[in-house]
Amino acid sequence: MRVNVLDFDVLDVERQSGVGHSTLSAFDLLTHTRPVSETEALPNGTTISRYVEKADQDGEHLHFYKWQIGVHVSVTHFRIVVFTYTIVAGQERSPQMQDELKLLDRLIASGEYPALEGIAGDYVHKPAT
Repeated sequence: MRVNVLDFDVLDVERQSGVGHSTLSAFDLLTHTRPVSETEALPNGTTISRYVEKADQDGEHLHFYKWQIGVHVSVTHFRIVVFTYTIVAGQERSPQMQDELKLLDRLIASGEYPALEGIAGDYVHKPAT
């Protein structure tokens, strides 16, 4: 499982979408890049898009199961949390993998995604000694 967190300034989104920030929602943000059919507003106030991307890597057929969680952080900020789960093509037919994918979907959709603005700065990785 890979998790990426992306923060957006509403002004950048406005310039690309043409929608004013006073009316822009997390649903609007996600449907700007994903089809509406893949996107759902959740009871906790966030929005989720679910989809599968297919790729080949070193002759291996892979499926990337992706969940994007849209969070309206403030009047000027949005956050997208992207979960990616990679499996070998064909594994999705296994009952155990189907159960695992359903569990992941349920946990991701019911997760808590606080609307708190993060503080970014320079990060310097220092190897353990």
